[in-house]
Amino acid sequence: MTQTTKSLGKLGKFEILAELGRGSYGVVYRARDPVLEREVALKVIHPRLLVQAEFVQRFFLEARVAARLDHPNIVPIHDVVESGGSLFIVMKLLEGKSLQRFIESKAKLEPAQAVPLLAQVGSAVDYAHSKGVLHRDLKPANVMVREDGHATLTDFGLAKALSESYASSGEKQAGTMPYMAPEEFDAGFGEVGPATDLYALGIMAYEMLGGQVPFRGSSTQIMHGHCMAAVPAVGGLAPGVSEVLERALAKKPSERFGSAEEFVAALRGALATAVRQEVRQEPAAPLDVPKANGAPQVPQPTGVPKAGATKLLGTTGITLVWVPPGTYWMGAADSDRGASRDEKPRHQVELDGYWIGQTQVTNAQYQRFIDAGGYSTRSYWSDAGWTWKTSNGVTQPGCWGDSKWNGADQPVVEVSWYEAEAYAKWAGGRLPTEAEWEAAARGGPLSKGYTYAGSNDVGSVAWYEDNSGGVTHAVKGKAPNELGLYDMSGNVWEWVADWYVGWYYSSTPRKNPSGPTSGSERVLRGGSWISGPTDVCGTDRATIAPGHRSSIVGFRVAQ
Repeated sequence: MTQTTKSLGKLGKFEILAELGRGSYGVVYRARDPVLEREVALKVIHPRLLVQAEFVQRFFLEARVAARLDHPNIVPIHDVVESGGSLFIVMKLLEGKSLQRFIESKAKLEPAQAVPLLAQVGSAVDYAHSKGVLHRDLKPANVMVREDGHATLTDFGLAKALSESYASSGEKQAGTMPYMAPEEFDAGFGEVGPATDLYALGIMAYEMLGGQVPFRGSSTQIMHGHCMAAVPAVGGLAPGVSEVLERALAKKPSERFGSAEEFVAALRGALATAVRQEVRQEPAAPLDVPKANGAPQVPQPTGVPKAGATKLLGTTGITLVWVPPGTYWMGAADSDRGASRDEKPRHQVELDGYWIGQTQVTNAQYQRFIDAGGYSTRSYWSDAGWTWKTSNGVTQPGCWGDSKWNGADQPVVEVSWYEAEAYAKWAGGRLPTEAEWEAAARGGPLSKGYTYAGSNDVGSVAWYEDNSGGVTHAVKGKAPNELGLYDMSGNVWEWVADWYVGWYYSSTPRKNPSGPTSGSERVLRGGSWISGPTDVCGTDRATIAPGHRSSIVGFRVAQ
């Protein structure tokens, strides 16, 4: 027997099922549409606002504009209805909980959690601004977060209509004071515009990383803080991060970041720099000098990470493994007659510490990117990638509907370099450089000098031509290498960040090499399920054009 929820009454054709929340603007209900047989959310505007005819007219105008916004991180508006003396918006019913509750449940968020959420909200804000729409009430309470980390921004258009209504009636400005920009209190700071929303996004970032908003207290104290006070430092954050937040919260709109994308990129870069500086103190053994214990190290609860330590990459489901800073060998020895010319000469590189994916990105992990609007969110893509995607009409991996390749734990395949790059940016990471990939495949400072990633026995660590059966296999199906990384040999070739030039090894920079500055093809590493033993060794290199897609090619992320 199907259990149904008892109706609490009707509003127009809609059956009210439950109250979801209320605020100064009105009440939000969970409701059922009996005609379309679906549940929706109804935002019912407070009756005191309906006495103003100008407000009602303006509200319909703004709601129509907001309803035209089509973005994966903006809640869809189905309808605006005036019925029985009530005015309400019909919206998609969102699952999950508000970002406000998410923050409160954790006190503050780790950067790996905060940045992907900010990127999604920022993408929605930039998109709305490109359509001429301001939000005017950005705050964590207006962001819904699903269990898989997908964020959706609500209430577009409503705050602007309300603020203009308040202004014309002589009442106080609409908005939520802890998130309001100086120009909303005093026009002397500048005009209200896109930078006003970006200021509120900066406040949200401050709260997510610090656990509280920067300016608190009475209304007078909060207004004074926004307009006059310096931004308080967030305890535990590196100076570079504080500088980014200070710019985001500049008093003058013209001194803030030009877009949410620019702000999030600066924040991500400052956080990454802080991590590198934090771990740089740890001495690293050279690649050819293995430590006494070749097993992956257990993550340390505090202090500098040890080689093989792990952490989660936000809500992507990806486990990252730490590779400490040090000097590592790269390339094949001159005496290795089976190696190709572009694998030589063997040389040493100095790398800063970095995190790299424990496994190749799986179909289940890639599905989250698709669900988050990865293929329709411009900010995740490079200019070349966006042009490639739109010109080819790409909306998902090439074999997404083929059961041979799309098992949840199989590595995602038939993704171009552009798609891998976009996924990595969405996830809060990047593609590893070729030098980083090889150092990790060899086992980093724990290396025992194996031919393949973790063993001299190819079959124990790799899915390749002799044992794959002509298909990819679930990650972690073979033994890991010394760092605890899986499938660095075989299963699928992996995109790395570098352009390919055959002679590059003869002139590679020693410090953090990142490949040639340009080229026509990108580098692939690791070999695949169709490769022979030579191709799945730790030094072999392959290349294809960045727009190429194949069932033998996937990727893993780094940070």
